[in-house]
Amino acid sequence: MTTARTDFWNETCPKQFNSTTLNYTLFDYYGTNQNLTLFYGCSGEVLSQLPSSWNITEQNFTCSIEDDNDKTTAFYVEEALLGLDYRPILESCDINVTLPVSLAALDELLKAEDNTGDQVSSGDRLEKALNMGFDVNYGAVSDWCIHCNGSGGICGSSSTNPYSCFCPDDNKSYPLLCPKSESSNISKKIILAIAAGGVGILFAIILIIFSFKRRAFEHRLMLRSHANQNIEEFVRNCGSQAPKRYSYSDIKKMTNSFKDKLGQGGYGSVYEGKLGDGRLVAVKLLSTSKGNSEEFINEVASISRTSHVNIVSLLGFCFECSKKALIYEFMRNGSLENFLCRSWDGRSCIKLLLG
Repeated sequence: MTTARTDFWNETCPKQFNSTTLNYTLFDYYGTNQNLTLFYGCSGEVLSQLPSSWNITEQNFTCSIEDDNDKTTAFYVEEALLGLDYRPILESCDINVTLPVSLAALDELLKAEDNTGDQVSSGDRLEKALNMGFDVNYGAVSDWCIHCNGSGGICGSSSTNPYSCFCPDDNKSYPLLCPKSESSNISKKIILAIAAGGVGILFAIILIIFSFKRRAFEHRLMLRSHANQNIEEFVRNCGSQAPKRYSYSDIKKMTNSFKDKLGQGGYGSVYEGKLGDGRLVAVKLLSTSKGNSEEFINEVASISRTSHVNIVSLLGFCFECSKKALIYEFMRNGSLENFLCRSWDGRSCIKLLLG
């Protein structure tokens, strides 16, 4: 940022010279600045001892200092030209002031003419150069400055407070943050209300889905419990004559994961299997649409009570949720239908099948 001394603003001969230092807590000089030294009240003898390379005649100006109406000669010179040999000579001048200036200000001192081609006095050039000020780094970047910028302000300092937050909305400075405007408060309230409403709707949807799934789960548990009760009642009623109940994992094991398919019926597929004692069985895996649990148990009970030399025996069953299966003894020569139809002619077979 660029700043300038107020006592030298539009003024090369201030009525009172002040000792001014930079607040290094907040600022430090930018690296491209150069120092310019102004000398006031130097005698002719002093001026005659200065080197011609300083070009004093092009860099001098006249002014009255310390409320003295008498004009005195003053001049300026870049500090880089001031050697140790000349400092003792210049100490006899009444006043000397060292001011930082930017490189652009130094270039302005070299312009003997303005944009219209008119001559510009050294005093006017000096005044314009001093008004251009010098560059400093603002080093007050801390937590409070970050918070100030976050509130829409610009962190800085004032004569009464080294840490101020300048707010463009009301062109005022505040100690830490810019106050929130009423419109921003209303906007935030609207946003919070919308967000709260969205969260409420989402929570209600989640609650409805959870309630629906819970009811569905409870319904499945009830059906499973009811089916188990029917099976237990069936087993008690049949006693030792009841067919054995197998789990679905047992069915997969005895059929070698349904490897050998024997045929396809209206209500499911039939697979070849083997019991733990080595007996071959035919496993009929019923489709899921084949009746409910009560109908299935009634069918198992009906088949288990049927006994005939030409009807294969029911050895077991499986009822596990939607998995239903019947385990019959294996009939190696095929079904009775196939056996009869191979022995008789087609017309007789049809008559037998139709009754």
